[in-house]
Amino acid sequence: MTKKNTKIDSDATESSKDALKSIVMDRESKASPKGIVTTNIKEEREKYDALFFKMPHLVWWICCLGGMILTFVIARAEGPVMAILPVDRLALAIFGTRKTLQYVFNLAVLAHFVEAQYAVYVCTFQLRLSSWPMWALQTLLLGYPSLSLLLERRAEVDKIIEANLYGETKAQASVTKKDK
Repeated sequence: MTKKNTKIDSDATESSKDALKSIVMDRESKASPKGIVTTNIKEEREKYDALFFKMPHLVWWICCLGGMILTFVIARAEGPVMAILPVDRLALAIFGTRKTLQYVFNLAVLAHFVEAQYAVYVCTFQLRLSSWPMWALQTLLLGYPSLSLLLERRAEVDKIIEANLYGETKAQASVTKKDK
């Protein structure tokens, strides 16, 4: 399974490199004679790897889903849950009552729902990813671990696009200042 993930990651990296090369070639073909770029960031972002999807480590899946399931079971139980008695006692020691634990569970579900909505927004309007349903479901289930990967990708894409759009212009400006 790890070899498959590595293969998928290496394929994704290769497709990202290919997409980046096509962006650079397109940018160079649209540049004016003075080297000023005439494309905008949205056009560049649309071309950059619209199928990107990355899964967090398995530990996150176990912790997040396991924690949500345990919280639900303990919060809804009428009495002590014998199968998971140590966890039941710990949860009640931390939160006091089962009613409080129900509120905590409901707030966690609400937080995951809001994070999933934000992930859809980032995917559709900022990164133009066609893989937004996968990001939405993963973020709904995991919350922060999934959303953080998506936000890292947004920062990475912004950095690459800015470097491609403004890198030569800044370099040319510094050369022009040295010439004077």
